[in-house]
Amino acid sequence: MTYQTRRKLLNASLYILFALVVAAVLTVTVLTFVNANRPVPPPRPPIENNQPPPGDTNQPDPPPQQQQDPPEEPPPTDGNDAPTDADPMSYFHLPAEGHVMRGFSMTVPVFSVTTNDFRLHPGIDISVPNGSPVFAIASGLVLDIADDPLMGRVVSIDHGYGIVSYSKGLSTIVPDGIEIGMPVSAGQIIGATGDTALLKIAESESLHFELRVDGEHVNPLDFLDFSQVGATAD
Repeated sequence: MTYQTRRKLLNASLYILFALVVAAVLTVTVLTFVNANRPVPPPRPPIENNQPPPGDTNQPDPPPQQQQDPPEEPPPTDGNDAPTDADPMSYFHLPAEGHVMRGFSMTVPVFSVTTNDFRLHPGIDISVPNGSPVFAIASGLVLDIADDPLMGRVVSIDHGYGIVSYSKGLSTIVPDGIEIGMPVSAGQIIGATGDTALLKIAESESLHFELRVDGEHVNPLDFLDFSQVGATAD
């Protein structure tokens, strides 16, 4: 092969190599330009509260809601509530079945046949013969059974709510079950009328009955209804 022939072959090879380099450079330039102008997708929002990604159908079922019990209703009352100011007479039982012969008087003294003088009267006198039953005016506890020098045998009952009743001048014979601290019910016999009250010895047979609220004497006729029995004292 002559010199000129080899020179032509070398030049052709150089041209081919140069063309390949130029083609490679152009290819890299085009790809770089295309990638630089491709829009960048927005970042994927983070998944909070350990929630599965959208489209995940294998989500756990929500926990069942606990059923709340209905509120408890207040227990029914048995009707034995404290006496009300609206109708106190419907609550108490009469202490004796007789009419009132002497009323309550803590401001104006009344005449006493036995002592032949005027004095205050802290209760009412109910006209009944000796031996007549005496009743508890309401449920309660026997507070005391005592013998007063002037009023004789006295049975006092604590009815709660600050109310205490006193039946005075009773017979010394006490019914079974009537003891200090024992419960009694409304209308239960707690004794019988007698002649043990020296302060009433010159008067007709009767029951002396007193009522105190929070330690203060009150008029029993404000709580007891004698309208079905007969006449009452003024």
